[in-house]
Amino acid sequence: MDLGVKVSRGKWIGLMAGFLLFAFILWGINYSLGPDDLVLKLMLYFPAFLCLGIYLIVLLGNFNLRYKIEDDYFVLKWGLGQRKIIWEDIAQVKKVEGKANFFSLIAVSWPGYKAGYYIIKGIGAAKMFATDTEEGFILLVTNKATFGIKPQSLDAGDILAEKSGKELIQVKVEEIPLQQRGVDPEEDRLYSFLLKTNYAVMALYIIFMALFFPGSAAPDITILLVIFALVLFFFNISNANRLIHFSVIGGYFLLLLCFVVTTIFFVLSFMAVMG
Repeated sequence: MDLGVKVSRGKWIGLMAGFLLFAFILWGINYSLGPDDLVLKLMLYFPAFLCLGIYLIVLLGNFNLRYKIEDDYFVLKWGLGQRKIIWEDIAQVKKVEGKANFFSLIAVSWPGYKAGYYIIKGIGAAKMFATDTEEGFILLVTNKATFGIKPQSLDAGDILAEKSGKELIQVKVEEIPLQQRGVDPEEDRLYSFLLKTNYAVMALYIIFMALFFPGSAAPDITILLVIFALVLFFFNISNANRLIHFSVIGGYFLLLLCFVVTTIFFVLSFMAVMG
């Protein structure tokens, strides 16, 4: 029996964003560096292709994610493999309702998709393999790990509980004490403002380069500034989202630092293009 997967726009966001980002990075490295810079070009290509390979596996997991119920086990298919969980190994089945506060440990996520290890504030740790979790998800607790999934309907929790011989545990996020579930970074006004400001500055930077770099007297290596700015941008944004769970001020500071770094790259590129 196929439980289906909650339909979301996540796979298409991941496909388009990944294509644009990696296509630009690989093109930019080749465009900026000539035959005399072969060593530097190879040094930049290696991490770029490594990250691309990891990203493709994660993206594949978004496209081929499946949940199936068999007679003897539950099947979770993701990426290049699948995991079979014997019904007897399931200790608890939890249906979480509401928008939970996720803190990523080793994970990748974008709107409509989560994959990897997370701490779910007020609930516990879990390996998430799910699409849209805004309205809730299901946790399968075993002796070895907890798996988070998002079938087409949360009513699948009743079926999973019945198959495993356990009583379905209902968890309502709004009923978890605020001290335990914490404040979602997206609901923090200052954090949200700083995050949007960073995205706006990066967008302006890219638009400026797209409009004014072609035909300018700026050296080809100027494109590397944009690549470095993008890499540092995503590094700082992702780590700010982690840090704010431990230190609100630290999260703010990292976003401010991200803004400053992007602005510096923007100014350097502006001077090269317009100078």
